[in-house]
Amino acid sequence: MTTTQTGDQSSVAAKSAEQSPASDRIDQRLAGIETALRISRSRFSPGLAREAGAAVRKTRERMELGLGHTVVALAGATGSGKSSMFNAVTGLDITRVGARRPTTSVPTACVWGPGGDEVLEWLKVPANRRTRRESALDADDQKPLHGLILLDLPDYDSVATAHRAESDRLVGLVDLLIWVVDPQKYADARLHENYLQPMASNAKNMLVVLNQIDTLTRDEQDQCRTELARLLADGGLSEVPLELTSARTGAGIRDVRARLAAAVQEGEVSRRRVAADLGDVGDRMRAELGEPGPAVDELVRTSGLSDALSEAAGVPAIEETVRTDYVRRSYRVTGWPPLTWMQSARPDPLGREHGEQDRADLIRASTPAPTKAQHARVSRATRELGEQATRTLSGPWKDAVSDAERAGSYQLGDTIDQAVTGVTIPTVRPGWWQGVRLLQWLALLVTVAGIVWLIVGAFTGGVGPAAIFLTGGGIVGSIILCLIAAAARRSGARRRADEVGAELRAAVEKAAGSNFLAPVIEVLSEHDEAYRALRS
Repeated sequence: MTTTQTGDQSSVAAKSAEQSPASDRIDQRLAGIETALRISRSRFSPGLAREAGAAVRKTRERMELGLGHTVVALAGATGSGKSSMFNAVTGLDITRVGARRPTTSVPTACVWGPGGDEVLEWLKVPANRRTRRESALDADDQKPLHGLILLDLPDYDSVATAHRAESDRLVGLVDLLIWVVDPQKYADARLHENYLQPMASNAKNMLVVLNQIDTLTRDEQDQCRTELARLLADGGLSEVPLELTSARTGAGIRDVRARLAAAVQEGEVSRRRVAADLGDVGDRMRAELGEPGPAVDELVRTSGLSDALSEAAGVPAIEETVRTDYVRRSYRVTGWPPLTWMQSARPDPLGREHGEQDRADLIRASTPAPTKAQHARVSRATRELGEQATRTLSGPWKDAVSDAERAGSYQLGDTIDQAVTGVTIPTVRPGWWQGVRLLQWLALLVTVAGIVWLIVGAFTGGVGPAAIFLTGGGIVGSIILCLIAAAARRSGARRRADEVGAELRAAVEKAAGSNFLAPVIEVLSEHDEAYRALRS
């Protein structure tokens, strides 16, 4: 006889799940895994990607069914006494013992209380293998187990492949696992290495039962318990409870039922199993991703890429052009007028007739095209930056960054042009030039006036100290002005060249980040997003 889950029970379970903090964590982990798969499914190993997708589907299906029922499975090897344990726990003679079952490739289920049919359909338990455990005579006795679905699984070591596959499938779906072992095979490597140890994250959702203790003496029971506990601890399963039972005599069965009742009443077993499975998958996905490396912007500043790009962009050449142009133009204005007039016939490399803006454009245009050596240096610096940025990343991500790096290298010319063109090169004359020019002409006029006075005085005999002082003062003033102007020219030229160089280098870094390295940054950003999603 089967019944459907009542509406009240479903709504209560759904409401409980909705309000549970554990459910919030499950939702966060689900969203994180889905985000990571959406961003970078192709960069995970195929097996892990499939497993992650299956974990997401399983979780959503299990949560949609509601958590009003706790699914517990008895799993074990041939001859461990699973079926006897199943009958002993249910108190019914449901499964055959000591003989081959007619359909051993499918599980047997016993349900306490109403409902559970949708869960059993999801588990693919045939209708003819389901039993309701309750009657009017023992309702009170079974009430603590209401909401329990107990499964007897096929043997995990069956000689039939289909039977093993069915057991493995259900081991991955149920909420709580009871591993039934016997005194002869409790140390079986297949059990510990293939099942128990890989499920260490589910330690709180497992119970190990050493059955058939009626075949052991008291000392042998203690010895087996100690050895089995050691094996569990060595496998990272020290938290897994251990019970000793005899399905034949009933020893320890009450303790097993008490643990089942506690699990049902706790109501967190289903969520804990789902959260543990998602956490395990998320941890392995994060391990495959590798931790994010340093920020690319920081690497651009600290690596040789910025210098290599600046050199390829002709920044040093532009700095030198700005410096020499400043000195040349400043000298024409602030130099000693007679000398500047005599040197005025010298050609200006940038042309005197050009305006300020045209002059800035000519400075940029005078930059030589990047050489092969400069291209090679940029490529080498980019590879080194990529190696630093991907040092902690997995192979597929390193390959993706390398591909992106090659794609970005084709934009080197555009990157340099954008960096240079976007910077304003100041060519406006500083105010002090004109001030020094006026003082130079004033000193020259004073000198000329003094010389004229001396010449006239020589013919008239009226040379006095005033004429000498005037002439000497003009000459000394011109010399001092020339020295001051020369120092100011050098300082101003150096300062302007440094300012232009700094702006150009900043522009190169920005262009490298937004254009040249854009494909690399995009890949690394995807990695960071996937990694952060899996940490939620």
